Amino acid sequence: MATRVLHVSDLHAGRREAPGLAAALSTLVDEIGPELVIATGDLAHRGRAAELRQAHALLTGLGPPLLAVPGNHDLYTRGAFTSRRFEEYFGAYMTSDAS
Repeated sequence: MATRVLHVSDLHAGRREAPGLAAALSTLVDEIGPELVIATGDLAHRGRAAELRQAHALLTGLGPPLLAVPGNHDLYTRGAFTSRRFEEYFGAYMTSDAS
């Protein structure tokens, strides 16, 4: 059984706004009816809270379940890599199994 997926990448929320992006993505979701949205890499431009919040609102507003995978711009904040802020908005993206 096939699964329809919409893959988006490199939104760079907070860098410069793309007029009509939300409407275009919403139209695309309506047309193809994905069961899952996968968003990979650089959802935010500098990994700032406001940028991640903006990307999260855009992506969750599309409707289907969301799987978000961070890129370097999402994790690099003030000279250090950290996943804490990304996980606040998008949940844990990596798990480890000690068994």
